[in-house]
Amino acid sequence: MDRFMKIDPDYEFFRFSDSFRFLTEDVTDIREILESFSSHKNVYQTGLAKITVHLDGSQDDSDVVSYVSEILHYNGIELVNAFFGQDSIVLVLHEKDAARAYEILRSEISRINN
Repeated sequence: MDRFMKIDPDYEFFRFSDSFRFLTEDVTDIREILESFSSHKNVYQTGLAKITVHLDGSQDDSDVVSYVSEILHYNGIELVNAFFGQDSIVLVLHEKDAARAYEILRSEISRINN
């Protein structure tokens, strides 16, 4: 973890019952760290982007994820994965869709808040 912090202090770490995931920048130093964890090749996936949706606590997290994924799906953007935190949801999608997804979500949030 300390090695990750030195290279990318903005990484995300998600622990599961039988595995874990890091979301971080795709740089050579990070690849070397990941490859040192395992004897498996290609322990990383490239071409992805993340969007973090911060929650204010007044919404039910599952409702927000459902709503966000529905909006993106309706606009032809599929989520690769989603991770839940206490006050945020991290959406993982294909890099080619990231800018459009961000604009769609920003527009939808602005519309709801007005």
